Amino acid sequence: MQSLLDPTTAGVLSLVMPGMGQLATGRPGRAIYFIVLTVIVWTISFALFGWVVHICAALDAWYRALPEAIEEPAVNPDPGFRNYVNPPSNVIPFPRPAPSGQQEYL
Repeated sequence: MQSLLDPTTAGVLSLVMPGMGQLATGRPGRAIYFIVLTVIVWTISFALFGWVVHICAALDAWYRALPEAIEEPAVNPDPGFRNYVNPPSNVIPFPRPAPSGQQEYL
């Protein structure tokens, strides 16, 4: 999903009010999560550690507003490609048990 918002603007929005940057980038579920988390942390910590959630929300909004090419890289670009490595000659292969109970080398 491509965001129409600049990543810096989304980060600043969430730094000021956690969840606003996520809402502006089109992710209402994450926005609700950060709003609820902020209220819980501010309440439980007696207003000592709420700023941590603000920073986390700002970084999340900044990351989510990045372009698609940066946000989701190709994990497996060529499924048919196998990277076979020849082990050095001085390495002993790892033995595994064979179905017959004897040692079988890979």
